[in-house]
Amino acid sequence: MLNTMNIAISDEMKERIEKRAAALGISRSEYVRRCIASDLGEELFTDGPEEQPRNMVRIYLTDEREEVISDMAKEYGMSIREYLTRVASLSMPPRPQICIDDLNLLGNAVNDFTESISITCGEILRTGEANKKDIDEIRKVCMEVRSLFNKKFVTEHEDRKRLYAEVKGKIIADDELIRKGLRS
Repeated sequence: MLNTMNIAISDEMKERIEKRAAALGISRSEYVRRCIASDLGEELFTDGPEEQPRNMVRIYLTDEREEVISDMAKEYGMSIREYLTRVASLSMPPRPQICIDDLNLLGNAVNDFTESISITCGEILRTGEANKKDIDEIRKVCMEVRSLFNKKFVTEHEDRKRLYAEVKGKIIADDELIRKGLRS
């Protein structure tokens, strides 16, 4: 079953969405669906009616996708409508995820690791003995892979979490200023 959700947007945001949609040759609704789909998984979105009232965008979601979006919105302390409005206006950061570059680096490190171990083991089999140099080489490669995990994944994940906390704080602070009338 599909659910309909209307999102109120500012004139400025409407113009931005219309320009970007026109550049792609698609409707406003389709553009917003694609923006959200890029973060959530496009295969679960379906087409709905094209014409919508001025400054309103209608999005059709499956029950399953609505539940996922609800969980994401709760992470930022927002309603589903507010979360989708911010994603559509591109003022929300992307969700943390492991980058393709990270996976490529890991793949290269694992390839280097297996190649180095194979060479060292071949040397041990050929000579019939393992010397300190061979063992040190295996340890060195193991430490490099471990270091990659520590630096590339753990540190970057912590950096990302800190960045999202800062962005969330800024969004909440901006909302509070707007609500108090100190900022438009």
